[in-house]
Amino acid sequence: MQTNIRPMRFQWIDMAKGLGILLMILGHMHVGQSIRDFIYSFHMIMFVMISGYLYKEDTALKNYLPRKVRTLLIPYLMTNVVSYFVRLFMLWRAGFFTVSGALGILRAQALTTVGGSSFYAKHFITIETCGPIWFVTFLFCIVVFYAVLNRVKLKNKIVQDIVYLVLLLLAAWGGKTYAFHNGFLPWNLDVVPVGMVFYHIGVMVKRYHVMEKIRRYFIWIVLLVLWLSLYPKTGSIIFATREYLGFPYSIVVSVCGSLVVMLAMKEFERIRFAKPVKDGLAWIGRNSMIVLAVHTIEFVHVEWIEHLQERVGNVWFSFLIYAIVVLLCTFVYTQGKKFVISYICRLRQRKTYKKTLN
Repeated sequence: MQTNIRPMRFQWIDMAKGLGILLMILGHMHVGQSIRDFIYSFHMIMFVMISGYLYKEDTALKNYLPRKVRTLLIPYLMTNVVSYFVRLFMLWRAGFFTVSGALGILRAQALTTVGGSSFYAKHFITIETCGPIWFVTFLFCIVVFYAVLNRVKLKNKIVQDIVYLVLLLLAAWGGKTYAFHNGFLPWNLDVVPVGMVFYHIGVMVKRYHVMEKIRRYFIWIVLLVLWLSLYPKTGSIIFATREYLGFPYSIVVSVCGSLVVMLAMKEFERIRFAKPVKDGLAWIGRNSMIVLAVHTIEFVHVEWIEHLQERVGNVWFSFLIYAIVVLLCTFVYTQGKKFVISYICRLRQRKTYKKTLN
């Protein structure tokens, strides 16, 4: 008899992802430059490091790849399908709906989906940005390429990690140079090597129990000081726009910031009070893909976030309203999905019961 044991979830990881996705939304608003610099010094890099932290080295590629297709590519494709219908609705609402217009939008959306770019890319054809959901194609390429790379094993793990890191840094430099001279590649392949550097660092953080060590020996204080004192000087690596400010020193600064925030979430998990805050952040983290999809559809096609800021005036109050709306949409989706799955299960049970009677 086979049993499916679901892997244990760490609440602090979900909390870190929840915080990261909220900061991503805030970073897409008209916040001050100092706040934006602080957010971009770690938030998306932390997502990549967490993915590396969760990587299981003993997983066979034939099992790993289908799971990543299901958890990353399917939501990406569904978001683009919904985006197409939202674009049609916006066209109809404006009174400009035509069959030729709908076909034109279909072509543009198909190219956008295939391109998966974070920004307007022009190579053989011009590809529109697919919005914040670009990060999913970026992450998918990282995890797949890393799984392939990890099949090359050396006897000494430390030597292997150093070799990986050097090779990935060289590839990152090559991707950086290519993007500067030739523009962005489809599916953000030019910046994938940079992401793989942070992904591998996340793998090493777990392998060498870095989180436990920096907590035990108060190294987190040094990391915190390094992060807060250096990121305004070095700048940050921004994957979406290929900003490599302070490269490669900004890699160290971003890793310091990500580790500090990850450790803060781990310590916050231990605190007995503030349970609603912890559970809320963890719920957002568990549903971060849906939050990203909802934000993408609004940010690219509906664009009411700018009108909201103009009307409200205060960026923090605007963010609160916007986040509540996005999270409400996420909640409706999750509950609707549960209802549909439950209904299908009941139908199957009825069919099975009728068969046993017959």
